[in-house]
Amino acid sequence: MATLRAQAARSAPAQRSPQSKACSVARPSRSMCWRAVPRPTARRRRLPATAPLTVCGLVPGDRDSLKEERLRMFRIVYAFDNWAAHRSTRRYLRHFLGIFSSRIVSGLRWPLLLVALEATCVCLYEGALKGGMLPAGFRSIQIKAPMLFSLSSFALSLLLVFRTNQAYARFDEARRLWSIMHNRCKDAMRQSVSYLGPSQLRLLMVLSRWLRAMPWVLKNHEILEPAELQLIMAARSPPLAALQVLTELYDRAPISTKQRLRVDGCLSDLSDTVGACERILTTPIPVSYTRHTARFLVIWLALLPFSIFASCGWVTVFSSVVLGFFLLSIEEIGVTIEEPFNILPLEDLNTMVAADLQQAVQQMDAVIALADAATGGKRAAPPEWTPAAAAAAAVHGPN
Repeated sequence: MATLRAQAARSAPAQRSPQSKACSVARPSRSMCWRAVPRPTARRRRLPATAPLTVCGLVPGDRDSLKEERLRMFRIVYAFDNWAAHRSTRRYLRHFLGIFSSRIVSGLRWPLLLVALEATCVCLYEGALKGGMLPAGFRSIQIKAPMLFSLSSFALSLLLVFRTNQAYARFDEARRLWSIMHNRCKDAMRQSVSYLGPSQLRLLMVLSRWLRAMPWVLKNHEILEPAELQLIMAARSPPLAALQVLTELYDRAPISTKQRLRVDGCLSDLSDTVGACERILTTPIPVSYTRHTARFLVIWLALLPFSIFASCGWVTVFSSVVLGFFLLSIEEIGVTIEEPFNILPLEDLNTMVAADLQQAVQQMDAVIALADAATGGKRAAPPEWTPAAAAAAAVHGPN
């Protein structure tokens, strides 16, 4: 009996504390591994209850509110006047004078201040040592290995270029996807107006409302009626719920099978666009590159004053800050545009597309009158139609 009790005690699962359960959320499950790894017998050191749990190097609540708010200032839809100012010759003076009000400089003020403080301490120590103000036991802390920084600069530049190129590729892809979504909404609205006509004005208004809401739903901002909004808010994926509603509406529209297939192609493109946007939002550049680039850059800037003091003297402080600004700003720009939906002017773009879709319905009568006058005929009557769901039930029978 004692043996059975001992075996049962060893096979029974151990009760975990709430803190251990919370930590298991931040770590991947062991069932996801290919092979079981034996648990170490040594007792692990427990973290204090106030220690923040980190996932991929992220600390919950670590957010620069001022930086995020200033990003809104750059959400501009360019027009011809903006492009004229963008390529003006006076841009050099304008950009140089605005360096102290720059968002990049404002976000890097603390790292640059630390670089300047460290360079100043190095200059003070070496100056005091050279002037004989320190005891004989103190030695120079200079790094007399210029080749070390020459070789490491090449590796650091490769890391920065890779991150910047990949971040811009994500930014460009996000803008293309948003443009594709707007174009497919316009195509679906154009086909709806042409296929349905004035006789289906009520259905056209509903389709117009959902197509105008599609970009806003993807941006987590709705312009629907209360009942429609309740459906969207209850869905796990609001964009896919909006596409499902549009599919059902077109299925009940009095249009031919060929016309329905054309519209369904636009809806399929919208679904692909939604999936691609979710991929960009949920999958960053591998975080190992981000962490390694940041560590490499910090160590390189920390060792820089020790290497250039012999040739620069007190100019080391200015040189370290300038080089730190150039390198840190490149890394900062790459991290900023890595998540493009926060800096793209999505609200202005969606407003422009919504106005175009609404205008398509408003100009329907004028367009039909112009077409009748040009062709000398009247609009053909809509074909006889059967909803796709009813046709499938008639062929296969009820379930």
